[in-house]
Amino acid sequence: MGPLRMDCAVGDDAGPPQEPADFDVVFRAHQDGLVRLAGLLCGDARQAEDAVAEVFARLYRRWPPGTIHNLDAYLRRAIVNEVGEGFRRRARATRLLARQAAPLTQPSGDDGVAERDRVWRAMLRLPRRQRAVLVLRYFDDASEARVAEILALPVGTVKSNAARGLERLRHILGEDDDAH
Repeated sequence: MGPLRMDCAVGDDAGPPQEPADFDVVFRAHQDGLVRLAGLLCGDARQAEDAVAEVFARLYRRWPPGTIHNLDAYLRRAIVNEVGEGFRRRARATRLLARQAAPLTQPSGDDGVAERDRVWRAMLRLPRRQRAVLVLRYFDDASEARVAEILALPVGTVKSNAARGLERLRHILGEDDDAH
């Protein structure tokens, strides 16, 4: 996945807001969903908020952003890039700590919480592109075509990354089962 480009073609109905007040509207409309997406990608609420803040800070510095065909796809791809590239060192540390530390969630006696925690720890061990595809496809409920658009990948690459990611996730979860 290459860096985002600001010179995308303008769509018929997708022109960017032109006034600073419009930036605030865009920010409020997209912030919660982007924080959720970033959190699913990186597994850490603070890193997710930092990633969203960084993406919007870069967008604001270039406001108005020029011609962006699909602002939603642009912002989602920017989050995927920011989490994947900007937090690479932290992700390594998170994966290492995830293998050694106590659960991310507080014990509540609910087996569902423990299982979700186990799945997220396994997700953090997936390669970046596979994790991005799985999060967008299954947690963000995007179609294969939408994931391909967001990540600027062919649909076939999305399909193969989803299949490999699910296979690897099953393998990691199976290793965890064997260890206990």
